[in-house]
Amino acid sequence: MSVTTFNGPLAPHNNIVVSVLAGATTLDYNSPTYQCLDAGGAHRVIHLPACTPEMAGRRFFIKNASDAAENLTVDVVTDAGVQIVDGLVTGGANANGTTVVVAQNQCSWFICTGSITTGQWVQVGITAWDDTAS
Repeated sequence: MSVTTFNGPLAPHNNIVVSVLAGATTLDYNSPTYQCLDAGGAHRVIHLPACTPEMAGRRFFIKNASDAAENLTVDVVTDAGVQIVDGLVTGGANANGTTVVVAQNQCSWFICTGSITTGQWVQVGITAWDDTAS
């Protein structure tokens, strides 16, 4: 894994991590905002941290940089169980709203609502991302 560090008032949240995954990955409050991830030969799961009032406004941009048709499944697992990820229908959200799939060459961004009663991660957008375009 490599991390590119930016200095400024929002550090460390504006850092970028570029990584080839070997298994499931769990992000936390201090994880870099920008995650450029290669699934490393298999489908992988990315766990977002629990969405709490303290996390309100926290966001993650997750780019699937895999070199083959390998999916990144994004979910949230808390001590109380699985939390909702309010995914876009076109973004591959499942029926009960607990996971979102980010396919190869897609980038998706998530923001924590941080509501006192029902905090949840919201998938704000998903887009194709072709690094080979000139």
